[in-house]
Amino acid sequence: MPPKKLITEEISNADKLRRQMDISEALYRQMFTNHSAVMLLIDSKSGSIVEANQAAASFYGYPVDVLQQMNIADISMISPQDIANLRREIQAGNLNYFNIPHRLASGEVREVEVNSVPIEFNGRSLLYSIIHDVTERKQAEEAREESAKIAEDIFEFTPDALLTVNQTGTITRVNKQTQVMFGYTREELLNQKIDILIPRHLHSSHAQNFNSFFAEPHNRPMGAGLKLSAIKKDGSEFPVDIILSPLQLGGKTFVTAVVRDISERQETERKYQEAQEKLHEQQRAMDTFEERERMARELHDGIGQTLGYINMQADAVREMMKKDDKENAIITLARLSEVAQEAHRDVRGYIKDLKDSANIHHEFFAALRQYCQHLGQSYLFHVELRLPEIPPETVASAQVETHLIYIIREALGNARRHSGAYHARVIINLDDEYVQAVIEDEGKGIVVEHPGVERRKGSRLGLGIMRERVDDVGGSLRIESEPDKGTRVIVRLPRRLAHTSLPFSRVLIVDDHPLFIEGLKNMLTQRGAQIIGAARNGVEAQSLARDLKPDIILMDLQMPRMSGLEATRLIKTEQPEIKIVILTTSIAEADLFEALSSGASGYLLKGMSADEFMERLGDISRGEAEFSAEMANQILTEFGAKDSQTAPVDLTERQLEILRLVSQGLMYKQIGDRIFLTERTVKYHMGEILSRLQLKNRHEVEEYAKRRGLT
Repeated sequence: MPPKKLITEEISNADKLRRQMDISEALYRQMFTNHSAVMLLIDSKSGSIVEANQAAASFYGYPVDVLQQMNIADISMISPQDIANLRREIQAGNLNYFNIPHRLASGEVREVEVNSVPIEFNGRSLLYSIIHDVTERKQAEEAREESAKIAEDIFEFTPDALLTVNQTGTITRVNKQTQVMFGYTREELLNQKIDILIPRHLHSSHAQNFNSFFAEPHNRPMGAGLKLSAIKKDGSEFPVDIILSPLQLGGKTFVTAVVRDISERQETERKYQEAQEKLHEQQRAMDTFEERERMARELHDGIGQTLGYINMQADAVREMMKKDDKENAIITLARLSEVAQEAHRDVRGYIKDLKDSANIHHEFFAALRQYCQHLGQSYLFHVELRLPEIPPETVASAQVETHLIYIIREALGNARRHSGAYHARVIINLDDEYVQAVIEDEGKGIVVEHPGVERRKGSRLGLGIMRERVDDVGGSLRIESEPDKGTRVIVRLPRRLAHTSLPFSRVLIVDDHPLFIEGLKNMLTQRGAQIIGAARNGVEAQSLARDLKPDIILMDLQMPRMSGLEATRLIKTEQPEIKIVILTTSIAEADLFEALSSGASGYLLKGMSADEFMERLGDISRGEAEFSAEMANQILTEFGAKDSQTAPVDLTERQLEILRLVSQGLMYKQIGDRIFLTERTVKYHMGEILSRLQLKNRHEVEEYAKRRGLT
């Protein structure tokens, strides 16, 4: 028997060990139960849930005691066989981390991340599992992957060629269309210099553009205003448009180039130009035909009848002389003299018109060269031509070209016949709006009372007809000449007549007077506008505007059923893009200001001449509306424009940008080059600025910008 003391010590040690184990178990259970992470103890053989903490109960939606009666297969969304395989792998130490879907008590499925290790507890093999909800993280990853896939698909399958190039000029990425466009495989392009796709004659300019881009990276077209081209693997060169965009990756700057083959577009433009030239030529032929038809009618109705009258009166005079009726014979002869002079003036006009249509079927410069060659070959009179370095396809409208070439021919004819010199010079200059021709010789000169006006005796030189031609198209003629110092004829004509370059085409007329509608239709149609409809009142106007979508509406104010004022409000509310011009008999009309306040672009007086009416209508449609001083003051006061020191809230960011550049004195073309817009688009925005600010011209816009500190 062991001594009593020894037994007592063993019992004491056993008690200590039990107390320590109780403390350890209590500490473990406290940590397990109260831990914020979801924890489960699972039997490795059966899959039964032995223990579950409060976090697990909160996550799964089951009470702890219910969870402890469940099997892990009741929660997992995979097959029982797959669950058993997972338990075996964890027990064997081959697996301790995996993702799996779990179903909650609510039926919702969540993606969880499981960290599980085998443990021994009270003689049982258990799996200690910590579970994290990773649903949102997985969804975010899937969304990122989907976005990356979409971006990759966009890059790969976009119809334009896309290339990414680093700062050394090396190609780092290309899409499918790049391979198709240039004829290389992806492997042949990657890690090659971009020069492989650039024609050799453009290498130098490309290097400058490339360095310039990386010096100040920003989205922009490459070589703005230049004709760009690329080269394929087979050596063929083709025209392209290129847009450059900077790309930041890993702290490095790359450039992404969007390349578009514009061969088809240029071919379409070429065919369009050919069609325009053909149409221009057909229009010339039609104009000539119409002029000849008109002259034939006038010759028949005018000169023919005049000659018949002269013939009959001459016969009558013979009879009077036979009867010695001298007094009546003298009276009749005087009348015959007047008629003959009138006929002479008419014939002079017909000669002018005949010269309009004779030999002007060719392109302008070709016709001019041909005439000058004729002077040299037939009369040994040499003409030096100084033409624009890059002559345009058309100098001006057909009517203006006809007038101009006649004036030049008349001036050269005068120089040949009357100057005493054997040569002359013709200088042609062009700008956007006008063509100027200077015809000069170094001969004996002609006597001119003052520049631009011929003496009466000078009419034999054809100067009167030249003046008529200039006046026909709204140009100017100046003649400078001194004895023995030669003569200079300076003619300046608009390249496009006002009625051939209307900034609108589809017109809706709204007026309750049929005769006024008919007259307005005829006037507008003759000047190139298309009358798409006419309404008698505001109700019809609103309906037709909705159905026909006109560019511009000419709106009377006083009409039955619905006034022009109410129609203007309704149409501008529904279709603000339509311009409405008010037709009025007086600017004092009560509703006029209210109509302008409701969105009308301007007003026209019904009593205007046709030319003034069309000129003002063109100005208004371009946004360059003019108002009387009283009307302008009323508008500015109404909208608070005079005292406002803030930027105009009705202007877009683009219009504000153009407003600032205009205030700096830049021309429209310069503005367009700076902000990558066409000159026509800049003019359109300028028209909108004038319209929205109710200003009359560019000068007022500049003053407006300065007053508001927009410079």
